[in-house]
Amino acid sequence: MKLLLHTCCAPCAIYPIKQVRADGCNSLTSLFYNPNIHPSGEFIRRKNQTDLLLKKQNTEAINTEYKPEEYFKGISDFLDISKRCSSCWSLRLEKTAGIAAKGGFDAFSTTLLGSPYQNHEALKEICLRFSRIFNIKFYYRDLRIGF
Repeated sequence: MKLLLHTCCAPCAIYPIKQVRADGCNSLTSLFYNPNIHPSGEFIRRKNQTDLLLKKQNTEAINTEYKPEEYFKGISDFLDISKRCSSCWSLRLEKTAGIAAKGGFDAFSTTLLGSPYQNHEALKEICLRFSRIFNIKFYYRDLRIGF
């Protein structure tokens, strides 16, 4: 399976990379698309640490530019903080599914599924929606056990 894995940061990627490989994924690429990280110095720090991990794990990487305006545009209609998370997840996962579909990947997933601090069911629903829209398989696994 050729998988595109949205990666939020290095620590959150360690277990998911191990698990997808154990599940038989023979081609793994990480997408670091996180316009929600601020300030820019924090974005650069997380990106650099993720790049180091991916190099050690022999994992291909797709890095995107730092474009916080994409995040702010995406959440501008949501003054209610409870809706910002789903808006932010949708922004990042739509990009991931779109790149996976256009890039010849078999499936996509996200390291966000490993965090007990995220709304797991909402993330799963968002991924399934983009799976249908882009006609690309969503690789689902509850990765919280490895957090």
